[in-house]
Amino acid sequence: MSDEPTAPDDVEVPAWVNDLVPVADLARGHLRACRWAAVAVVLATVCAACVSTGPTALATGLLAVFDAAGLLLAGLLTGRLRRRSAPTPPGGSAVPLRPGGRTLAALVVLDIVGTALGLVVLAAAALCGIDAALSGAALLAGVLIAVGAVGVLVDELLPQQHRGWVGGAGAAALLVLLAGAAVLALGQGLWWLVLGLVVVSDLAGLLALRAGRRRDLGPAR
Repeated sequence: MSDEPTAPDDVEVPAWVNDLVPVADLARGHLRACRWAAVAVVLATVCAACVSTGPTALATGLLAVFDAAGLLLAGLLTGRLRRRSAPTPPGGSAVPLRPGGRTLAALVVLDIVGTALGLVVLAAAALCGIDAALSGAALLAGVLIAVGAVGVLVDELLPQQHRGWVGGAGAAALLVLLAGAAVLALGQGLWWLVLGLVVVSDLAGLLALRAGRRRDLGPAR
């Protein structure tokens, strides 16, 4: 007879793992909703890389595209530009979302899509023979994520005001666009702007999570 110990029938799963399951399911639905917007950005990136003469020209040509993509993704992820998430589909998670989970899923998808599209910029630049495109790719990814995170934050702060969301998120997108265009035109301070966009993204994300948790807890009080 074998002396190997037998595994217990019931394995205790940590509570935080169970909490992440519905967030992952919601994020998967968000990714499906954003796929065509991401495909459009990829096509625009390839076209811009084929006609650009250098990394600055590539970043300049795609700046408005990534800025608009961040605003579009924020609208899709928050439901401002599509129907709100439907009840759990067959085969999906039956575990309820914890307060703030809805906001967390949107921010996670923003990070995933923004990082992936930044890597697409790098790959397209390399294939088209454009060197030193790392700073431009970091700028474009930072623009998309920052605009999207602010859009999610405005949605949590103004849940019932569609015009307020359009005005707030649109103003943030315009400011980011002008800042990026100014830095690219001056040809200096690019990495400082990237660092600033990272700070804005993190701060907006933290505030959005806090506001989202408070919003989710509101009806239960």
